[in-house]
Amino acid sequence: MSVAVIDSGLGGVAVLRELLAIAPGANVDYLADHAGHPYGNRSPADIAARMARLADAALGLGASGIIVACNTATAVAVDALRSRLPGVPIVGIEPPVKPAAALTRTGVIGVLATAPTASSSRVARLVESHAEGVRVLVTGCPGLADAVEAGAIEAPATTALVRRYVGPLLAAGADVLAIGCTHYAFLADTIATIAGADVAIVDGSAAVARRAATVVPGLAEGAGRLRWYSSDVRAADGLARAWGEPVSVRPVAW
Repeated sequence: MSVAVIDSGLGGVAVLRELLAIAPGANVDYLADHAGHPYGNRSPADIAARMARLADAALGLGASGIIVACNTATAVAVDALRSRLPGVPIVGIEPPVKPAAALTRTGVIGVLATAPTASSSRVARLVESHAEGVRVLVTGCPGLADAVEAGAIEAPATTALVRRYVGPLLAAGADVLAIGCTHYAFLADTIATIAGADVAIVDGSAAVARRAATVVPGLAEGAGRLRWYSSDVRAADGLARAWGEPVSVRPVAW
């Protein structure tokens, strides 16, 4: 048995780490669509088509379940993916609006997301269902995922981008910031420094890993095998940076 973690790039590594902390014996295939990155610049139909191809590749590798470790893909494509693969457990990731709303003292929370996630109906439903009485400010953050993918996490230009997106949320009274893109998890320290000690940062990666551990058959019964794949291995250097050690990346067989 194995589980596939799929994403547009390296962002899903944040979920992968949480998953292996819970189930260190899991057999995991990580599939990144570097040929399509960034998803924030693509149409919902295009993202859905690319996710379908990535899921098919994962099943071809023997996956018994799929984690869509990409907020954008979850927001615009996970429903179609579940309809297409009704017998496959598919776990998505969404901005952690519910826990963020439960933490706020000011009644204002901010959500940092890609443009497609920010404008999606799934996020609108999350806010309606889990943030009654809370003002939710959802901000699209063009350029941030690209900066993370390029390894520019500590670059002054990236810090300036974070400040540009976070500043208005703080000015509006937000005391909780929800990370709505797995790439942004790698900017958590920068976000926290800019936001200050009185602002909580909430990430949903651990919750997704816990959910996967309950719904993917045999997840904890593997031998701890981890394989890496990309639709463009020439652009996959960031996987090693995110993982913290060298990795061997194979091409995805479309």
